[in-house]
Parts: sequence; C-alpha cells; structure tokens
Amino acid sequence: VENNMRRGRILAIIILQIASLAVVALSFWLAVSAYLLLPDIVAVHFDLSGVPDHWETKTWFAVLDLPLIQLGVFLLVTGLNIWTVLSPKSLAYINLPIDMRELSSAEQKEKIRLLAAFSGSLINLFTMIFMTYVNYFVLQSEKTSRGGPEGQVFFATGAFLACLSGIVAWVIKEARRIAQS
Repeated sequence: VENNMRRGRILAIIILQIASLAVVALSFWLAVSAYLLLPDIVAVHFDLSGVPDHWETKTWFAVLDLPLIQLGVFLLVTGLNIWTVLSPKSLAYINLPIDMRELSSAEQKEKIRLLAAFSGSLINLFTMIFMTYVNYFVLQSEKTSRGGPEGQVFFATGAFLACLSGIVAWVIKEARRIAQS
C-alpha cells in the first residue's frame, strides 16, 4: 500500500512538472507568434498604472525575455524537486514549522520529502501560469501600443499570492499531521 501511495505521489509530481513545462512552452509560443505583429519600437517596462515608461527597439531577446526567465525558474525548481524526491539528505534543507528530529520513522521522512516536492511542483505550476498571464498582457499591450495591462496584472498578482498562501497553509497542516502520526 505504501509503495503504491509513493508511486501515486511521484506520478502527481511528474504530471505537475509536465503541466508547468507546457505552460512555459505556451509562453514561448505567444512570444514567437507575436514577434512579427509587434511594432519596431516596443514597450519593455510599465509604471504602476500600466503606462509604458521605457521603450526599446524590437529584438528577439526583448520579446523572449520573460519566457526565458520562466524557463530558468522552471529548470531550477524542477531540479530542486528531483533532488528532494531522490535524496534523503534534502530533508535537512526543508524548512517547515516542525522539528525534523521528531520524525522517527523513515516513512515519515519520506512523506515529508514527497510533500515538499509536490508543493514545490504545485507552486511551480502556479508561478508559470502567472508569468504566462503577465507575458500575454505585456505582448498584447505592445501590439496595440495602448499601454500596459493596468489593473488586470494587479488582480492576477493578488490571486497568485492567495493561491500561494493557500498552498503554504496546506503544507504546514500536512507536515504537522505527518509529524504527529
């Protein structure tokens, strides 16, 4: 039963990582498909009200900068998640509000490591979705030259932070439950 549970958790982690990679690919596709439609001078930065305040000549790097950052974040988090699943030493670096010395069994330690990798994968997915959302609205504003995404990105940021808060609260609750079992 425990082995099936472990396989199920690892499968969920893999599915979340694949979904995150698909979102990164979508962000690249949005940027590449928008390149030809963009004017020769594009907005590269927006003030808090969504008005462009810095412009540059259109280059591939200017259009692909956010998807490239996404790819870097994805690779970093994916590497950390793989290390967390495969290395028992990773437990020493997991920062949870429980005393890791209280974890007496190897089963508890394994559950905490899988919980950390699952939550990292979930946060990675939400981060990739958020960054793709921002990339889409920045590209739209560059194509139309009407200014930035204004309040939409602020709303998305609030929703993103609420999701992250919910994940963190759930992880803390689960870690405490595992430590007490």
